[in-house]
Amino acid sequence: MKLGTLLAWSCAIAPLASLAQNAPLNVAVQGEIKPAACTLQIAQQAMFDYGKVKVQDLKQNTYTLLPAIDRELRISCEAKTTVALTISDANAGLVPFKDDIVFFGGHGKSWSPARQYGLRNAAGQAIGSWAVQLVPGFTVDQKSTDSIYSGDSGKTWEPSVGNFFHDDGSLETWSEPGRKQPAFGYEFVGTVRAQVVLDRTSQLGVANDVPFSGGAVLTLVYL
Repeated sequence: MKLGTLLAWSCAIAPLASLAQNAPLNVAVQGEIKPAACTLQIAQQAMFDYGKVKVQDLKQNTYTLLPAIDRELRISCEAKTTVALTISDANAGLVPFKDDIVFFGGHGKSWSPARQYGLRNAAGQAIGSWAVQLVPGFTVDQKSTDSIYSGDSGKTWEPSVGNFFHDDGSLETWSEPGRKQPAFGYEFVGTVRAQVVLDRTSQLGVANDVPFSGGAVLTLVYL
């Protein structure tokens, strides 16, 4: 029954085809290429909480470096891919220092004021700064890596000490040991470290405990 129906339609269409004119037909091809979906997580909701800092714990005539705090950073992908991270400061311009500051116990380069992240008090005034480091030693699929960075949108890569500067377009990622190309992987795991430095109390002019806050926007980039 189905075969007879098909033949009937074929016979009906055949005479019409001989009368058809040459007419243009637009053909469209479209689609979408999506990268392997990845999720980015930092332990404890990416919160680096110093609690309450008392005025008597700060230095009067120079800045005070607070202890560094570590959190696990994990990137998990559905398929093997290459990724990088970039970052921007949520309080850009709120750095009170004019001199470079050495964070993280001297590991890595010193941080110029332009590369420090802004720190503000409850009134929105500059009260200090902070820094972020992607601590060298990340693993990709449980294999050791080298830290690398790019200042030209991924065209070239160089060894990195992990200092994570903001708003300069640089990318940070990881490579197989001895290579300077981003590593493919499903899972990227390591440590992100933050450290706060507070201004001298003679400049702060405070008599009570010191509330402060800072923030940054971390972006995952597919390469």
